[in-house]
Amino acid sequence: MRRLTVLFALLVSVATPVVAQVTPAVWSSVKNGSLAGVSFTTTGFSSFFGLSSASFLDVDYGANPLTNVTALQYGWQDNWTVSFASPITNLRLYAQSWRGIYFSTGNGPTTYTLSQPFTILSGFTGISPFGNVFSLPGNAFFNGVIEFSGAVSSISVTSDGTNVGGQLLTFALTVPEPESAVLFAIGLVGLTLLARHRCLAFGRSRS
Repeated sequence: MRRLTVLFALLVSVATPVVAQVTPAVWSSVKNGSLAGVSFTTTGFSSFFGLSSASFLDVDYGANPLTNVTALQYGWQDNWTVSFASPITNLRLYAQSWRGIYFSTGNGPTTYTLSQPFTILSGFTGISPFGNVFSLPGNAFFNGVIEFSGAVSSISVTSDGTNVGGQLLTFALTVPEPESAVLFAIGLVGLTLLARHRCLAFGRSRS
């Protein structure tokens, strides 16, 4: 009975989802900031706008919303680059009110080209990237979360937007919560040791 209880506890620990903790970027200015202790610098953002408080909360942001964080408002036509002091993995870009339109005049679609492979995790409804490029039609604004593949040292985004209409972005990093990661690791080690013990016991019983 005791062995069954231990086995059940180990199975529960492994089956428990590893909860992701979302760490948002800390912006010092339009030109620099840090993400999980890694500093970054930017180029290409127009000075017409600047930093503002924002929340990324609706269904477009899936299971990883951000509340009352500092975000960068920048120009629709800006071609920009963010460079990190050391490579970042699991880097996410949060986008809000990205434009296919300029005010109410249409003007779309707008094509965005990203320098790194990416996946749309949530939002950007109806948009299908082609390689590192996606187009936003000229009848809406778009929100969503993009995650970049692999370790990223810099990201560049170009747009064929034709005016200074504002849109928002920030970055975030997802890491497992320490308690969840430890529990998962303990469960795996425990199951491995239990399986080894049972194999040894089975071998002794046959000899």
